[in-house]
Amino acid sequence: MKSQFLILFLPFLVNCQRELDCGFLNSTFEYEDWKNVTKTYVGGCCTLDCLEWLDTNVSDWREKLDNWNSYIINILYDQHCCNDTPATVGTTETSTIIPFTTPTTTIISVDEHLDCHWLRDPFNYSNGLSYTGSCCTQQCLDYLSWTNPLWMKFYEEFSSRMEFISRLNTEAKCCVGK
Repeated sequence: MKSQFLILFLPFLVNCQRELDCGFLNSTFEYEDWKNVTKTYVGGCCTLDCLEWLDTNVSDWREKLDNWNSYIINILYDQHCCNDTPATVGTTETSTIIPFTTPTTTIISVDEHLDCHWLRDPFNYSNGLSYTGSCCTQQCLDYLSWTNPLWMKFYEEFSSRMEFISRLNTEAKCCVGK
């Protein structure tokens, strides 16, 4: 009797499961994380939670160009909605003793030639902290253009400016001297 139930209703149950429209999230590719480490993405962010977050916050994410894939994947891992951990590509460990070493740093500099709108203008927060214009970088402009193409229109809304600066520091990590 149980087998007859399964034979009759199994096709119905299988067809009731919702298929996710993951776009490129369902593929495998290499990308750079926020620290510029190359990693392999294998489809772990093709989850209902990630899709809901993207559809709510970046409605046109499926139409974005391939160069936005790294941003999208990094943000989704920051949102903790993916069901895997990306693998680092091609890492090998070697040990070498070097008597004199120089620390390697990634330098993001404010570019005077960028069209940063209000992002170049310093301002003071009500709590005494100040913003110095340090987020006028190409990386920050790319991030804002991707997440909110109308960001430059929020000059008069102080709370919106504070929110954008906060997101640039915490999510995009692209400001100079944070």
